[in-house]
This record gives sequence, structure tokens and C-alpha cells, in this order.
Amino acid sequence: MSDVVTSRITRRTHTLAKKIAKDQGINLMQVLELAVKELRKELFYQEFNKTNQQLKDDREAAQAESERLETEKLKKLGIKE
Repeated sequence: MSDVVTSRITRRTHTLAKKIAKDQGINLMQVLELAVKELRKELFYQEFNKTNQQLKDDREAAQAESERLETEKLKKLGIKE
């Protein structure tokens, strides 16, 4: 067995984790390891999606500003769109 430590969890969480372990035929430590792995994955994708949305918003804002500047330039030149 690898290096282990004792952690405190609520009785409810312990009961739920034990039920999952029993239902899945795995031990309690495996349930907790899988739960942490899934949470890390979820948090990674939340951050990934947030960053992608920010990049998309930045691109859209940059495109809008570029179009605004082009329109302004055309107006100064007396050219209508």
C-alpha cells in the first residue's frame, strides 16, 4: 500500500462513500481517489471553458473595434458603407 494519511469527513459523506464502494466492489480509498480525480477533471474543464470564453469574447471585441475604426476611417474619407 502506498503512503496514506487519515482525513476527517462527515458521517454522511462516509456513509455515501461506503455505499458507493460496496455497490462498485471497490474499497473506500479507491472511491475517494476517484472522487478527487473527477473533481480535478471538472475543475480543469471549468477553467478551460472559462478561458476559452474569455478568448472568444476578446476576439469578438477586437473584431468589433476593428470594424468601428474602419467605419470611422471611411466616414472621415467621405465614403459611405
